[in-house]
Amino acid sequence: MRRYTGFTHSSYDQFKEFKRCVLQPAVREIRKHTDYKDFFIEDNGGRGRKATHLHFGFEPNFDSEDLFLNTSQDIAKTIVKKFSPAVQISIRIAMDHGFNPRYIKDKFDNIPDDVIKANFLYVENIITREKREGNPKSPEVYGKYFIKAVTENWALKNEKFDEMKERAKKQEQNIEIQKKIKEAQERDDVANSNEFYRTNAIKYLDAMDFTALDNFIRSNMNGLNAMAGKAVFNYEHAISRKKNYREYRILVNFITAKMTLREIDLPQQDIFNHSSR
Repeated sequence: MRRYTGFTHSSYDQFKEFKRCVLQPAVREIRKHTDYKDFFIEDNGGRGRKATHLHFGFEPNFDSEDLFLNTSQDIAKTIVKKFSPAVQISIRIAMDHGFNPRYIKDKFDNIPDDVIKANFLYVENIITREKREGNPKSPEVYGKYFIKAVTENWALKNEKFDEMKERAKKQEQNIEIQKKIKEAQERDDVANSNEFYRTNAIKYLDAMDFTALDNFIRSNMNGLNAMAGKAVFNYEHAISRKKNYREYRILVNFITAKMTLREIDLPQQDIFNHSSR
């Protein structure tokens, strides 16, 4: 990693110095100067454990003020300091099922994130199954389950441990994928919406028969006149549907606006077998 970032063999040969002087400032600069406010770089190191891997991505930034409102400030700060955002979410969900976060101070030291997440998910599955079977236990019991599951690694003893880890991983990946899909769709919508809706507006207009077009013009005359400006919207020119008349362009623009606002559905086959809106 030092080589990829242009440093010599002796520069920042202690990982903690490389992390403090290079990685963390880089994350701060990216969050400050770009739109990637959720960008993170994490490592798998910890107290008494050497860091061997880095991973980066985009996750929400959580802190004691928004994720652990009903938790003491001291414990909330400890959770935020000790655990990754993904584990913080798992802890917060477990709290709704009886988990007492004060135990994290001395129970979860040096336990990898994936073990915590897999075991929390394992207990959540137990809770869900028992509630479905009509045999739920008290929150106090389930709270102890979370502690014992992590410290004894119940999920590892279960034949579905790898499946649990994979499901937890896929849940995280799915959130990230959905976020990226949404961002891509939003970019595409901005770039293509005008052309997309205009094309469909033309199809919508061209598909109308005389009666449908007459009804449409009469029911929307106020809006069409407003769009026409000082020169009144000419009904005869519009009903002729000749493309060299400005009324045709006004109709297209008017329908485009209505489609963008979802006030007119996109054209489908045989939609004009009845009167248009």
